[in-house]
Order: sequence, then structure tokens, then C-alpha cells
Amino acid sequence: MWSILWIKQGTSLISDLIVRFSPSLLTLVPRTTWAFVQGIVGFDDVSHMDTKQMPMMARNDVGGTSTQNLKHWAQNVKSGKFQTLEIDNVPAQDYDVSKLSKNLADTNILLFVGAKDALTVAKDFKTLEGLLPDGISVENIGDYNHLDYMWAEDAD
Repeated sequence: MWSILWIKQGTSLISDLIVRFSPSLLTLVPRTTWAFVQGIVGFDDVSHMDTKQMPMMARNDVGGTSTQNLKHWAQNVKSGKFQTLEIDNVPAQDYDVSKLSKNLADTNILLFVGAKDALTVAKDFKTLEGLLPDGISVENIGDYNHLDYMWAEDAD
């Protein structure tokens, strides 16, 4: 549903509302808000989140790169192509994914994947692994949802 709204209305309306109200909601009712967020990103068996950090997370994560990443994802889903992000009416450019492995051949890559990550589909993860050069490392984290990679108390 979120991606459909982004595609039809652009990110501005929804992201503006989220940026405006999420810090207050997180401060007033952090556990309820976190339960809602987990409905989107995945439920951990044991919460790794420090609820005291959530207002800061809302200010720094929701309105910035994460919103742009969702816009980019929605654009790629809509087009069916892997493209640069269309920004300020600068048209998106297609990216030849066959170049990905060659361009990253001399780069050490470590991918993290959480078993509770609702936004990382196993089939898509395998597709990504297949596009990357040989020799990448993968770290499976059993009880991590999508936001835990960065915001969990035990992320280090």
C-alpha cells in the first residue's frame, strides 16, 4: 500500500506527515509506535530496540535517506528496471546490472540479512547475491528486523 501511495502522490505528502508527527508519537507512546513500525519492518522474538532512541531515529531516519530509498525502490518497481533515482525532474537513467559484478570486482563486500526482516525477501536476496562478484561474505542474523541493522542496542 505504501509503495502505491508513493507512486501515485509522490513522497512529499506522506513523508512530510511522517517527519512531522513521528517524533511526537514516539515520545508519547514509544512501545505502541514501535509495534506499528514492526508491522512494517518485521517482528523480533526479543526486541533489540532501545525505545529511548526512537525519537532521534524518527528525526534522522524517516525524512532522509530512508524516504529517498523507498522512493527509489517504488520507482524501480514501477518501471521494472534498475535505474538512478529521478530527482528534481532530472530523468532516471537505466543501469546495466550486468556491469555490477565487474564494477565491484575489487571490493570487499559483507551483506547482512536478518531472519525477521520483512523488507528483505529471500528470493530478492539470492538475486542480489547472484549479481555480485564471487567471494562476498554473508552474515545471517537470526532475530533481526529491517531497522535492527542500524538501530538495535546490540547492532555492534
